[in-house]
Amino acid sequence: MLKWERKRILIWGKTRPEISKKYRETVCTGGVFKDTKHLIRIYPIPLRYMDDERIFKKYQWIEANVTKSASDPRPESYKIQYENIEIFETIPTDKGFWNERAKWIINDHNVFQSVEELQVRQQADHTSLGLVKPLLIDDIVSEQYNDTEKSSFWDNYKNALKQLELQLEQDTIHQVKPLSPPDFRFIVKFNPDYARRA
Repeated sequence: MLKWERKRILIWGKTRPEISKKYRETVCTGGVFKDTKHLIRIYPIPLRYMDDERIFKKYQWIEANVTKSASDPRPESYKIQYENIEIFETIPTDKGFWNERAKWIINDHNVFQSVEELQVRQQADHTSLGLVKPLLIDDIVSEQYNDTEKSSFWDNYKNALKQLELQLEQDTIHQVKPLSPPDFRFIVKFNPDYARRA
């Protein structure tokens, strides 16, 4: 039997929505527990289908019932009862500075000196969330999705909808909100050696 706990969580990241056979659509969401400051992953969250009073922004506090996922070995993965989410204040920036936000996210147990260090941790205990803080960013690149990639997206999307039809009633299928492929991908390039010297 799952043990649910009421937790206060600061949201710091959200992925693009993905089709889900069970929940129609989910958005994998990154947060941090207020009491421990540990990074967590919470799902399922069908964000575009939720009531307005439960839709949250990045760097906004929420409260919800969560439980450690029994089917996911990653220690930071938690299931959430999205129907009882309460939203609270958002942490703003201060003249462009993120100090108030950073103090909740950038903590010793969340920061790794390199990507390789995080990968070693993943092999040891399945940890898959962590921050790498290099001293120097080499480049930030934006790449436009090409026609082949967009065509592949639509093929996968149609296949996902067919699978969804097997799980849900037809009148529910009509309520699925269309998704479009992304226009760009963004790549941050950095040298991990700079992180090791920090």
